[in-house]
Amino acid sequence: MPKASTEQIHVLVVVPEGAFSLVSEASPLDQLGEKLDKLNDELNKTVLGKRKVCHSSASSSLLDDLHVRVRASRAVQFTTENRVEPFTWGCIVDKRGKKIKLPDDQQRERYREYVEVNIGDALARNKLCVYGVDKGEDGKDILSTDVPGHNIKLVGRTDMIILSDQVLRNPLELRMLPGVRLIIEVKQKVELRSISQAVSELIALDIMAVEPVMALLTDFKTYWQFFWVADPTDNEGIIESVTICDPSEAFAVIRTLLDLSPSAGVGAEIDLPCFQEPIKRLKISGVLASNGEGGGTSIRESIERY
Repeated sequence: MPKASTEQIHVLVVVPEGAFSLVSEASPLDQLGEKLDKLNDELNKTVLGKRKVCHSSASSSLLDDLHVRVRASRAVQFTTENRVEPFTWGCIVDKRGKKIKLPDDQQRERYREYVEVNIGDALARNKLCVYGVDKGEDGKDILSTDVPGHNIKLVGRTDMIILSDQVLRNPLELRMLPGVRLIIEVKQKVELRSISQAVSELIALDIMAVEPVMALLTDFKTYWQFFWVADPTDNEGIIESVTICDPSEAFAVIRTLLDLSPSAGVGAEIDLPCFQEPIKRLKISGVLASNGEGGGTSIRESIERY
Protein backbone atom coordinates (compact mmCIF):
# COMPACT_ATOMS: atom_id res chain seq x y z
CA MET A 1 0.00 0.00 0.00
CA PRO A 2 1.43 3.41 -0.99
CA LYS A 3 2.34 5.76 1.83
CA ALA A 4 0.03 8.73 2.25
CA SER A 5 1.52 12.08 1.17
CA THR A 6 1.94 14.79 3.78
CA GLU A 7 2.33 17.70 1.28
CA GLN A 8 0.02 20.69 1.76
CA ILE A 9 -2.20 21.87 -1.10
CA HIS A 10 -3.30 25.53 -1.20
CA VAL A 11 -6.58 26.33 -2.94
CA LEU A 12 -7.54 29.89 -3.99
CA VAL A 13 -11.27 30.42 -3.99
CA VAL A 14 -12.70 33.52 -5.67
CA VAL A 15 -15.85 34.64 -3.91
CA PRO A 16 -18.26 36.71 -6.01
CA GLU A 17 -18.71 40.26 -4.79
CA GLY A 18 -21.70 40.53 -2.52
CA ALA A 19 -21.80 36.81 -1.71
CA PHE A 20 -21.05 37.57 1.94
CA SER A 21 -22.28 40.46 3.96
CA LEU A 22 -19.52 42.09 6.00
CA VAL A 23 -20.27 43.84 9.22
CA SER A 24 -19.46 47.56 8.93
CA GLU A 25 -19.91 50.44 11.28
CA ALA A 26 -20.58 52.77 8.31
CA SER A 27 -24.22 53.48 7.59
CA PRO A 28 -25.69 52.71 4.15
CA LEU A 29 -25.78 56.47 3.46
CA ASP A 30 -22.07 56.81 4.27
CA GLN A 31 -21.24 53.91 1.98
CA LEU A 32 -23.26 55.53 -0.80
CA GLY A 33 -21.45 58.80 -0.17
CA GLU A 34 -18.05 57.12 -0.56
CA LYS A 35 -19.10 55.58 -3.86
CA LEU A 36 -20.42 58.93 -5.09
CA ASP A 37 -17.16 60.63 -4.16
CA LYS A 38 -15.18 58.09 -6.17
CA LEU A 39 -17.53 58.45 -9.13
CA ASN A 40 -17.34 62.24 -8.92
CA ASP A 41 -13.52 62.10 -8.88
CA GLU A 42 -13.55 60.00 -12.04
CA LEU A 43 -15.95 62.39 -13.76
CA ASN A 44 -13.84 65.39 -12.79
CA LYS A 45 -10.88 63.75 -14.53
CA THR A 46 -12.86 63.12 -17.71
CA VAL A 47 -16.26 64.58 -18.52
CA LEU A 48 -16.03 67.49 -16.12
CA GLY A 49 -12.45 68.36 -17.03
CA LYS A 50 -11.73 71.62 -18.85
CA ARG A 51 -12.53 71.49 -22.55
CA LYS A 52 -9.87 73.38 -24.47
CA VAL A 53 -11.05 75.55 -27.33
CA CYS A 54 -8.45 77.15 -29.58
CA HIS A 55 -9.39 80.61 -30.82
CA SER A 56 -8.33 79.62 -34.33
CA SER A 57 -10.83 76.74 -34.37
CA ALA A 58 -13.67 78.49 -32.50
CA SER A 59 -17.10 78.24 -34.10
CA SER A 60 -20.65 79.42 -33.47
CA SER A 61 -21.17 76.39 -31.21
CA LEU A 62 -18.75 77.94 -28.69
CA LEU A 63 -20.89 81.07 -28.54
CA ASP A 64 -23.99 78.89 -28.08
CA ASP A 65 -22.31 77.08 -25.17
CA LEU A 66 -21.42 80.41 -23.55
CA HIS A 67 -24.84 81.97 -24.26
CA VAL A 68 -23.20 84.78 -26.19
CA ARG A 69 -24.70 86.44 -29.26
CA VAL A 70 -23.01 88.69 -31.82
CA ARG A 71 -25.01 91.68 -33.01
CA ALA A 72 -24.19 94.03 -35.90
CA SER A 73 -24.79 97.79 -35.75
CA ARG A 74 -24.88 100.18 -38.67
CA ALA A 75 -21.83 102.26 -39.52
CA VAL A 76 -22.22 105.88 -40.62
CA GLN A 77 -20.00 107.91 -42.91
CA PHE A 78 -17.24 109.95 -41.32
CA THR A 79 -15.05 112.52 -43.03
CA THR A 80 -11.38 112.60 -42.05
CA GLU A 81 -8.47 114.63 -43.39
CA ASN A 82 -6.03 111.80 -42.77
CA ARG A 83 -6.23 109.68 -45.89
CA VAL A 84 -4.89 106.14 -45.54
CA GLU A 85 -4.30 103.76 -48.43
CA PRO A 86 -5.19 100.07 -48.08
CA PHE A 87 -2.37 97.71 -47.17
CA THR A 88 -0.69 95.90 -50.07
CA TRP A 89 -0.28 92.22 -49.36
CA GLY A 90 2.99 90.77 -50.62
CA CYS A 91 3.23 88.03 -53.19
CA ILE A 92 5.74 86.21 -55.34
CA VAL A 93 5.55 85.29 -59.02
CA ASP A 94 6.22 81.69 -60.01
CA LYS A 95 7.85 80.48 -63.22
CA ARG A 96 4.53 80.55 -65.05
CA GLY A 97 3.95 84.16 -64.09
CA LYS A 98 1.26 83.33 -61.55
CA LYS A 99 1.07 85.46 -58.40
CA ILE A 100 1.20 83.53 -55.12
CA LYS A 101 0.29 85.31 -51.89
CA LEU A 102 2.81 85.15 -49.08
CA PRO A 103 1.48 83.70 -45.79
CA ASP A 104 0.26 86.18 -43.17
CA ASP A 105 3.01 85.33 -40.69
CA GLN A 106 5.70 86.21 -43.23
CA GLN A 107 4.25 89.71 -43.47
CA ARG A 108 3.61 90.38 -39.78
CA GLU A 109 6.29 93.03 -39.39
CA ARG A 110 5.17 94.82 -42.56
CA TYR A 111 1.54 95.14 -41.47
CA ARG A 112 2.57 95.96 -37.90
CA GLU A 113 4.53 98.92 -39.27
CA TYR A 114 1.53 99.85 -41.45
CA VAL A 115 -0.63 100.15 -38.33
CA GLU A 116 2.07 101.89 -36.31
CA VAL A 117 2.71 104.56 -38.96
CA ASN A 118 -0.97 105.47 -39.22
CA ILE A 119 -1.56 105.88 -35.48
CA GLY A 120 1.93 106.98 -34.43
CA ASP A 121 0.86 110.29 -32.86
CA ALA A 122 -1.81 108.63 -30.71
CA LEU A 123 0.65 105.95 -29.62
CA ALA A 124 3.22 108.54 -28.55
CA ARG A 125 0.67 110.69 -26.69
CA ASN A 126 -0.58 107.76 -24.66
CA LYS A 127 2.70 105.83 -24.26
CA LEU A 128 1.35 102.84 -26.15
CA CYS A 129 2.79 100.47 -28.75
CA VAL A 130 1.66 98.04 -31.45
CA TYR A 131 3.01 94.65 -30.38
CA GLY A 132 3.21 91.87 -32.97
CA VAL A 133 2.47 88.53 -31.31
CA ASP A 134 4.47 85.64 -32.75
CA LYS A 135 4.02 81.90 -32.43
CA GLY A 136 6.97 81.49 -30.07
CA GLU A 137 6.90 80.77 -26.36
CA ASP A 138 6.26 84.42 -25.48
CA GLY A 139 3.07 84.75 -27.47
CA LYS A 140 1.53 81.44 -28.50
CA ASP A 141 -0.89 81.22 -25.53
CA ILE A 142 -1.09 84.87 -24.53
CA LEU A 143 -4.91 84.86 -24.66
CA SER A 144 -5.44 81.63 -22.71
CA THR A 145 -7.87 81.66 -19.79
CA ASP A 146 -10.60 79.69 -18.03
CA VAL A 147 -14.15 80.82 -18.74
CA PRO A 148 -16.03 81.68 -15.50
CA GLY A 149 -18.88 79.27 -14.76
CA HIS A 150 -17.95 76.91 -17.59
CA ASN A 151 -15.73 73.86 -18.02
CA ILE A 152 -14.06 75.58 -20.96
CA LYS A 153 -10.55 76.92 -21.34
CA LEU A 154 -9.91 79.29 -24.25
CA VAL A 155 -6.38 79.00 -25.61
CA GLY A 156 -4.31 80.72 -28.25
CA ARG A 157 -3.21 84.17 -29.32
CA THR A 158 -4.05 87.08 -31.58
CA ASP A 159 -1.92 88.81 -34.23
CA MET A 160 -1.35 92.25 -32.66
CA ILE A 161 -2.04 93.98 -29.38
CA ILE A 162 -2.07 97.71 -28.66
CA LEU A 163 -0.99 98.19 -25.06
CA SER A 164 1.48 100.05 -22.82
CA ASP A 165 4.91 100.59 -24.39
CA GLN A 166 6.53 99.36 -21.15
CA VAL A 167 6.44 95.85 -22.68
CA LEU A 168 9.08 96.98 -25.18
CA ARG A 169 11.51 97.54 -22.30
CA ASN A 170 10.45 94.43 -20.42
CA PRO A 171 8.85 91.76 -22.64
CA LEU A 172 8.21 89.60 -19.56
CA GLU A 173 5.35 91.98 -18.71
CA LEU A 174 3.56 91.18 -21.97
CA ARG A 175 1.42 88.47 -20.39
CA MET A 176 0.20 90.98 -17.80
CA LEU A 177 -1.32 93.00 -20.67
CA PRO A 178 -0.62 96.42 -19.09
CA GLY A 179 -2.84 99.20 -20.42
CA VAL A 180 -4.30 96.98 -23.15
CA ARG A 181 -6.72 98.79 -25.48
CA LEU A 182 -7.23 96.73 -28.62
CA ILE A 183 -6.39 93.37 -30.17
CA ILE A 184 -6.19 92.97 -33.94
CA GLU A 185 -6.88 89.69 -35.75
CA VAL A 186 -5.54 89.82 -39.30
CA LYS A 187 -6.77 87.82 -42.30
CA GLN A 188 -5.90 88.24 -45.95
CA LYS A 189 -9.41 86.95 -46.60
CA VAL A 190 -12.07 87.34 -43.90
CA GLU A 191 -14.47 84.39 -43.69
CA LEU A 192 -17.45 83.62 -41.47
CA ARG A 193 -15.33 81.51 -39.13
CA SER A 194 -12.95 84.47 -38.76
CA ILE A 195 -15.70 86.27 -36.83
CA SER A 196 -15.98 83.42 -34.30
CA GLN A 197 -12.20 83.52 -33.84
CA ALA A 198 -12.13 87.28 -33.22
CA VAL A 199 -15.04 87.05 -30.77
CA SER A 200 -13.36 84.18 -28.91
CA GLU A 201 -10.21 86.29 -28.58
CA LEU A 202 -12.23 89.27 -27.34
CA ILE A 203 -13.97 87.15 -24.69
CA ALA A 204 -10.61 85.84 -23.45
CA LEU A 205 -9.10 89.32 -23.35
CA ASP A 206 -12.14 90.74 -21.58
CA ILE A 207 -11.87 88.06 -18.88
CA MET A 208 -8.15 88.73 -18.41
CA ALA A 209 -8.11 92.54 -18.56
CA VAL A 210 -9.27 95.00 -15.93
CA GLU A 211 -9.99 97.69 -18.51
CA PRO A 212 -12.81 97.65 -21.07
CA VAL A 213 -11.36 96.42 -24.36
CA MET A 214 -12.17 96.03 -28.03
CA ALA A 215 -11.17 93.71 -30.87
CA LEU A 216 -10.65 94.38 -34.56
CA LEU A 217 -10.94 91.84 -37.38
CA THR A 218 -9.47 93.16 -40.62
CA ASP A 219 -7.90 92.43 -43.99
CA PHE A 220 -6.31 95.93 -43.92
CA LYS A 221 -8.13 96.73 -47.15
CA THR A 222 -11.94 96.94 -47.22
CA TYR A 223 -12.93 94.97 -44.11
CA TRP A 224 -12.55 96.49 -40.64
CA GLN A 225 -14.93 94.99 -38.04
CA PHE A 226 -14.77 96.34 -34.48
CA PHE A 227 -16.17 94.27 -31.57
CA TRP A 228 -16.95 95.17 -27.96
CA VAL A 229 -18.96 93.79 -25.03
CA ALA A 230 -22.37 95.50 -24.85
CA ASP A 231 -25.34 95.35 -22.46
CA PRO A 232 -26.53 91.76 -21.89
CA THR A 233 -30.14 90.91 -22.78
CA ASP A 234 -32.31 88.01 -21.61
CA ASN A 235 -29.40 86.42 -19.74
CA GLU A 236 -27.29 86.45 -22.91
CA GLY A 237 -23.92 88.07 -23.31
CA ILE A 238 -23.95 90.51 -26.22
CA ILE A 239 -20.97 91.25 -28.45
CA GLU A 240 -21.75 94.30 -30.59
CA SER A 241 -19.92 95.05 -33.83
CA VAL A 242 -19.55 97.77 -36.46
CA THR A 243 -17.97 97.10 -39.85
CA ILE A 244 -16.16 99.82 -41.80
CA CYS A 245 -14.92 99.60 -45.40
CA ASP A 246 -12.53 102.58 -45.58
CA PRO A 247 -9.10 102.29 -43.87
CA SER A 248 -9.04 106.08 -43.34
CA GLU A 249 -12.22 105.85 -41.27
CA ALA A 250 -11.01 102.74 -39.45
CA PHE A 251 -7.79 104.41 -38.34
CA ALA A 252 -9.83 107.42 -37.17
CA VAL A 253 -11.72 105.01 -34.90
CA ILE A 254 -8.48 103.52 -33.55
CA ARG A 255 -6.90 106.92 -32.87
CA THR A 256 -10.02 108.10 -31.04
CA LEU A 257 -10.10 104.89 -29.01
CA LEU A 258 -6.48 105.31 -27.94
CA ASP A 259 -7.02 108.96 -26.96
CA LEU A 260 -9.93 108.19 -24.63
CA SER A 261 -9.61 109.57 -21.13
CA PRO A 262 -8.76 107.07 -18.37
CA SER A 263 -12.14 107.99 -16.87
CA ALA A 264 -13.83 106.30 -19.84
CA GLY A 265 -13.90 103.01 -17.99
CA VAL A 266 -16.42 100.21 -17.79
CA GLY A 267 -19.91 101.46 -18.61
CA ALA A 268 -18.85 104.97 -19.64
CA GLU A 269 -20.44 106.36 -22.80
CA ILE A 270 -17.94 107.02 -25.58
CA ASP A 271 -18.29 108.54 -29.05
CA LEU A 272 -16.36 106.93 -31.88
CA PRO A 273 -16.18 107.99 -35.55
CA CYS A 274 -18.49 105.99 -37.87
CA PHE A 275 -20.52 104.69 -34.93
CA GLN A 276 -24.15 105.72 -35.21
CA GLU A 277 -24.54 106.44 -31.50
CA PRO A 278 -22.44 106.45 -28.31
CA ILE A 279 -21.51 103.03 -26.99
CA LYS A 280 -20.79 101.54 -23.56
CA ARG A 281 -18.06 98.94 -23.21
CA LEU A 282 -18.93 96.48 -20.46
CA LYS A 283 -17.45 93.29 -19.00
CA ILE A 284 -18.72 89.83 -19.86
CA SER A 285 -17.38 87.81 -16.91
CA GLY A 286 -20.49 88.25 -14.75
CA VAL A 287 -22.82 87.14 -17.52
CA LEU A 288 -20.70 84.08 -18.28
CA ALA A 289 -20.60 83.07 -14.62
CA SER A 290 -24.37 83.43 -14.13
CA ASN A 291 -25.10 81.44 -17.29
CA GLY A 292 -22.52 78.74 -16.57
CA GLU A 293 -23.04 75.03 -16.10
CA GLY A 294 -21.82 75.17 -12.50
CA GLY A 295 -18.76 73.11 -13.33
CA GLY A 296 -17.69 72.91 -9.70
CA THR A 297 -20.91 71.20 -8.56
CA SER A 298 -20.37 67.57 -7.70
CA ILE A 299 -22.80 64.65 -8.00
CA ARG A 300 -22.85 64.35 -4.21
CA GLU A 301 -23.89 68.01 -3.90
CA SER A 302 -26.61 67.53 -6.49
CA ILE A 303 -28.07 64.54 -4.64
CA GLU A 304 -27.81 66.20 -1.22
CA ARG A 305 -30.06 69.01 -2.44
CA TYR A 306 -32.94 66.52 -2.64
